[in-house]
Amino acid sequence: MSAPFLTFLNIPAQLYQEDGVGGRQFAPSLGYPHQSSRSSSSSSTTYVAIITRHGKTFTKVLNPSSINASPSHSSVLRGRKRALSGGGGSSSGLFFNPSSLQKKTKLLLFWSTGGSKRNSSITHHAEQLLNESSMVITARTTECSLYKLPTEILIRILHHLHTAANVLEVAQTSRRLYSVCHDHHIWYQLLSEHYFIPTTTPSDRCLQIYKDHVELDRRWARGDAHVFYLNEDEEHKDSVYAIAWIDAKTIVSVSRDRSIKVWDLGTRNCLFTRCDAHQGSILCLTIMSQPLNAATTKRPLFAVTGSSDTACTVWSLPEWNPVRQFSGHSHSVLSILAINDEIVATASRDATIQIWRITDGKVYHVLRGHTEAVNGVKRFDDQRIVSASGDGTLKIWCLKTGECLETLTSDIGGLSCMQVVDNTTIWAGGLSSYIQVWKYRTTDRIWETKVTLKSGHTNLLRTIDSLEGKVITAGYDKVIKVWDSQTGKCLLNFQSGHSSKIFSILLGRTHIVSAGHDKRIMVLDFAYLLANELVR
Repeated sequence: MSAPFLTFLNIPAQLYQEDGVGGRQFAPSLGYPHQSSRSSSSSSTTYVAIITRHGKTFTKVLNPSSINASPSHSSVLRGRKRALSGGGGSSSGLFFNPSSLQKKTKLLLFWSTGGSKRNSSITHHAEQLLNESSMVITARTTECSLYKLPTEILIRILHHLHTAANVLEVAQTSRRLYSVCHDHHIWYQLLSEHYFIPTTTPSDRCLQIYKDHVELDRRWARGDAHVFYLNEDEEHKDSVYAIAWIDAKTIVSVSRDRSIKVWDLGTRNCLFTRCDAHQGSILCLTIMSQPLNAATTKRPLFAVTGSSDTACTVWSLPEWNPVRQFSGHSHSVLSILAINDEIVATASRDATIQIWRITDGKVYHVLRGHTEAVNGVKRFDDQRIVSASGDGTLKIWCLKTGECLETLTSDIGGLSCMQVVDNTTIWAGGLSSYIQVWKYRTTDRIWETKVTLKSGHTNLLRTIDSLEGKVITAGYDKVIKVWDSQTGKCLLNFQSGHSSKIFSILLGRTHIVSAGHDKRIMVLDFAYLLANELVR
């Protein structure tokens, strides 16, 4: 059954070309400007099948050769050590090669090179000791004067090795440096530079959390996720049209069965259900939240749902009590955007976007200009929002005046979904097998020439989400794809997780959550058995 709220998406006939076998193939426009030039073997997409067998669901990589198997420092982070002999020496062949050891130990002075002017007396003394030692060290001799520096000075020097790989190389030169390189101060700094430091993390756990971050990155690269479905005994009775994050471990879903459900991803159980929340199918929702403090934690305040009954309902959280209903549209509400703590923008099949205040329903602007249903509305920046329509256009709107600042016309026909990526780029898709990308050039405030990516989706592209350099897409072909937002390369292709069309998808730092016509909510957990601090 097709989603009843989507407008018919037309593809301009002039954009087709004959494929030579009696069919028609969509013609691409431009290549992605940052497309990788690597060989096809190293740039191929990793295809991952989601298989359910004997009541268990798991993933299987269909083309293992696509995974880059080159060695990295992750094996060292997982605990592999070189065999070290007594007296601070090593039986490793590393110490029989003076030039190799010199190269590795000179990493201690890496921070003072490359044009740096931080030539303190400590650096000068360490460099002098390094030169005097001549780095001639055997398996039983580690009398290099550099190793006699106080631990505090060595830690200070190591603070300027800004990659874990460099620190781990130095750690392999002696027992003393192995111990120093595992000091939690060093890994606290590396964690803060490369990832993030949870506010509740003890300092002595920084190395372990860094290891888990590396493992998480490895799993994303390989498509290695634990797959499960939320409690099917409590699932919706009809298609799930939209899902949204409440926090890192809790989501909310809305359905054609007119119900709202709140789910705990940890227990997989439904925490709350509100039936008959609208008089029609619930098609979209947004969670309105505000920061508690300078950290990334957010406290939900309100939710707003939109329905085929033309109404929007404001709910107070966490009780989910109705606060107000807004009925300004004349047709189904297809998309909702929380602009700030009080203001929302709603897009409708009536071809308008309305901007209104949730506390009293006051309408600030009615944005007109599209000629077909407005299927998506997103924030571009603090002053502008973007809308995508079945008429094949994106429109950029001024929040203050309600004026249409610019219209971007797609080459792929009507648009069913859209996402603002990395605050500078818009990805949009529709019925064709291509994704249109527009790049905003901040230097002169103009939109660069649009480019077209072959999505590989074989049916309507229904939903797009993005986070931290990744973009995910899904649609009626039941496939979930993960993309690199900078290169436009498709990294992962998850197949067979749903038995029917996918209507909504969410991307988190550690999870992908999807839902659709089969009533099921599927979770891909990339952080299974890793530190809880990674989930945010």
